[in-house]
Amino acid sequence: MEKMGKLVESIGKIKEKMETDLTLDNISEYKSAVKSFLNFYVDNVLQYKDVHSRHPKYGYAQKMTIIEQVENGLKEAEDVLSLINTKTGHLEMLNKIGEIHGLILDLVL
Repeated sequence: MEKMGKLVESIGKIKEKMETDLTLDNISEYKSAVKSFLNFYVDNVLQYKDVHSRHPKYGYAQKMTIIEQVENGLKEAEDVLSLINTKTGHLEMLNKIGEIHGLILDLVL
């Protein structure tokens, strides 16, 4: 769990950096950090008991839905990349990153 905390903290730091300096390098770094977190989460955190959990909010299906939403958010962020130099593109990217970060926190909490 310590590694997961470090991954989430790393994502948070990159997110903060992007809020002031939204560059393609920062976006690539963010995407890479999120993908690393998702890989770690799926490989190490999702457990057998989650698969059989009947609880609708904390069960396996709900967690997998959140993971899919994060992956879709990353894909949508790629679509916004071409508009990054416009004011609306900049705001859309920050909004998308905020959504992704919120979903990651949902998985951790």
